[in-house]
Amino acid sequence: MPQVLVGTKIVDIDLIVFDKDGTLIDFFYLWGQKARQSIETLVARVEGDNALLQAICARLGCDLGNNRVVSDSDMACATIADVHQATRQVLCDWGLSIEQAELATQTHFTSILMALPDVDMIRPIGSLNKFLQDCQQIGIKIGVVTSDYRAGTQFALETLDISAWVDVLVCGDDALTSKPSPAPVLHIATQCQIKPQRMMVVGDSSSDLLMGKNAGVACCVGVLTGTGTQESLQRYADIVVESIADIQIIS
Repeated sequence: MPQVLVGTKIVDIDLIVFDKDGTLIDFFYLWGQKARQSIETLVARVEGDNALLQAICARLGCDLGNNRVVSDSDMACATIADVHQATRQVLCDWGLSIEQAELATQTHFTSILMALPDVDMIRPIGSLNKFLQDCQQIGIKIGVVTSDYRAGTQFALETLDISAWVDVLVCGDDALTSKPSPAPVLHIATQCQIKPQRMMVVGDSSSDLLMGKNAGVACCVGVLTGTGTQESLQRYADIVVESIADIQIIS
């Protein structure tokens, strides 16, 4: 049976479920740029001031000055639909009607978030292609669960040339309850005919790890390459490591 070494922990598994941004892909380089562009464009288009910009940033968990995103915030974990609704509400609180806020958010904010990124904005964390290929070669299947929408996710995986190694992909616009619901993991388990007890979840946020816990997987691994901190991750992780490079295939 396949075994992996995570830090000092040996785990017997048949499938690994990875989060995408912050786990496989550099979250801040991609979404830091998208967040800045979308928020600044929206504020300019509605003729808002710095107070509005700061209100949106606070609601979504964005630190534009440092190109960072707050751990477990909407921008870090929520689906684009949820981020859209949160931003629209800030505009309503600022004084726009629901109709005005909806139009402005969709036209000048959400459309930017959903636009396919430039290829150079997608940076892998570690040697993804080789690692995923090695997993497949010893019989470990791969699932990816992301809050990002499917078109953008597929574009990112194809850009990094890793889509061939992903057996099941679950995205934020699929007809499944999003993280931290166990639904995405249970869907992957059904598709691959593997019990959750033979699966491992790897992610950079509490919602990733709670998803795994709620599904009853064998091991939940937190990685420090995204928005999560040692403190935020260790509450739900069986083990916290620096990155997926700390996951080694041993048999």
